[in-house]
Amino acid sequence: MELKENIHDVFEDVFHDNQRFFREATIKAALELGLFSVLQNHPMTCEELAKHLDVSRHRLHALLRVLVFEGFMNINHANQTFAVKETPDYIPSLPDQGWGLLDEVVRNDKPLELNGDDPLLNSRCQNYLFDTGYPSAQWLWQLTGTEGGSLLDIGSGFGAYSAAFLERNSDNFATLVDRKEVLDPARDLLNRYGGRVRFCAADAFDLFTEKSDIVLLSNILHLYGQEECRGLAASAARNIKQGGLMIIKDLWIDDDFSRPDVSLYFSLNMALYTESGEVHSASNIIKGLTEAGLADIRKIISGNSVVVMGTKT
Repeated sequence: MELKENIHDVFEDVFHDNQRFFREATIKAALELGLFSVLQNHPMTCEELAKHLDVSRHRLHALLRVLVFEGFMNINHANQTFAVKETPDYIPSLPDQGWGLLDEVVRNDKPLELNGDDPLLNSRCQNYLFDTGYPSAQWLWQLTGTEGGSLLDIGSGFGAYSAAFLERNSDNFATLVDRKEVLDPARDLLNRYGGRVRFCAADAFDLFTEKSDIVLLSNILHLYGQEECRGLAASAARNIKQGGLMIIKDLWIDDDFSRPDVSLYFSLNMALYTESGEVHSASNIIKGLTEAGLADIRKIISGNSVVVMGTKT
């Protein structure tokens, strides 16, 4: 089943407000890596180009797909070779930080680290992420029709999805799983729910002693590669009661990596800041749930987001 609804996430605002900057960072990285000169008269697959340049295939692929989207590269789908379509006539000037270091990250195959205090732990940022995520959380629970039971919110962040779930029914119970430094502020944001909420500083791949009616993986798959995501789906499924539900919500990307624009750039952002993260296609997410033994799998497409649900049989 595929439905189209309307949902909005934080990165969409960031992307659209800074689209020119992200585009210029991509152009700069491609020029610094010499992609246009190498591919000008000799089309290559991503694997061949990565070997030629001695760079990360995973990170290079994310970069090439954005260059195709922006019209600088062509891809021959028959043999998956990339070729130059248009060479930029200028080298953008960017600061030597963040996206300005994209070429170095691809070349060194080492993601950037946040320097100093993590801005996500700033109290104003916490409140902003919670407040902007809450409407999407409300939409998710309304769309999936979940009314009551216990929720295991893996990679919960500051708890917007758990809070919206607890608001739906006074008998609902939620367990938030994340890093301790994330859960500490989440306690303050959800303290009004008293004993109906529990906080568990644990790994997303852990097996918990008490099974839940619903397991939620919201905006977490993009932190991992395909194999890790399949492992995460399998471990999460072991935490669901018989007849219970797994819900995955994330950005999505076409099977041929051609759209949407937000997902292409966010996948490149994951290549910049994580070891193996990327935006996954809906078909790959469904495959992971199927391999995990879930049935009655449903897919909901909503703009740049996808929701995939499966039942534990």
